[in-house]
Amino acid sequence: MAIIPGEQKNSFSFNPRQQKQKNLIYILGILVLTTGVVLYFGFLKKEEAMPDPSLSEGENYPVQELMINSLRQVDFNRAILNDARFNSLSLPVKLPLTIDPSEKGRSNPFDAF
Repeated sequence: MAIIPGEQKNSFSFNPRQQKQKNLIYILGILVLTTGVVLYFGFLKKEEAMPDPSLSEGENYPVQELMINSLRQVDFNRAILNDARFNSLSLPVKLPLTIDPSEKGRSNPFDAF
């Protein structure tokens, strides 16, 4: 093998099939890397919720306390319960529904017909 001045030898030339395989390997590597990152940060790195030792057994956590306080501030107008239109509402069927035993279905509903 002789070195000829002016001749460039490209050692990185691939035929189309090799180029396609190379691209697929890059895509597969990116997918594996992305999956690993999602699994690590999404599932494996969750911190366990530990109870706050400063709270006694009957006390609520601060988030629960905020939710309870926001629910206590809800004002429900009970006048609608005494309205004639509300009292005239009725269900279209009688509850509880009773099923006639003669209308029993098949013993195995997943069997072919």
